[in-house]
Amino acid sequence: MAAFKIKNTLVALQSKLAAMGNVSEAVIGEPKKPFTPTGQAGRVAAAIWMTDWTPGLTLATSVEVFTAMVRLHVDAFAEDVGQLELDLADTMNELTTDLQQAFTLGNTVRNIDVGGSDSAGMSASWGHVSIANTMYRVVDITVPMIVNDVATHAA
Repeated sequence: MAAFKIKNTLVALQSKLAAMGNVSEAVIGEPKKPFTPTGQAGRVAAAIWMTDWTPGLTLATSVEVFTAMVRLHVDAFAEDVGQLELDLADTMNELTTDLQQAFTLGNTVRNIDVGGSDSAGMSASWGHVSIANTMYRVVDITVPMIVNDVATHAA
């Protein structure tokens, strides 16, 4: 693996979300303003940001876990709230299924730590968040990503 750059990993995750048919917008960074769905895509928006870094060592290599948060959100008070909840659930299911299928985000990480071999594992929690006075229904997906050989051992 070439030198690790978290930027490449985040961009790969953003591209994956942007390519999903039901995601209208995928941004890197925690949103500070409401989103407006555009084009033919769905009503779900996504934001990605880093939450944690955990270094580790074996006798032969370094093993580091970089954890990102993917927040999927929809306007909590839009028409047809039931359908919006289903859209949010479908989007979460599609993304987590892709990540569980040995997804390496374009070979930018060794793998997603789905089951928690080096982290707490991938998880999702549902709730509500206010962004600039607009209430959103959200699902926060914790995505721990394992990277090998980031650090160089000194002799």
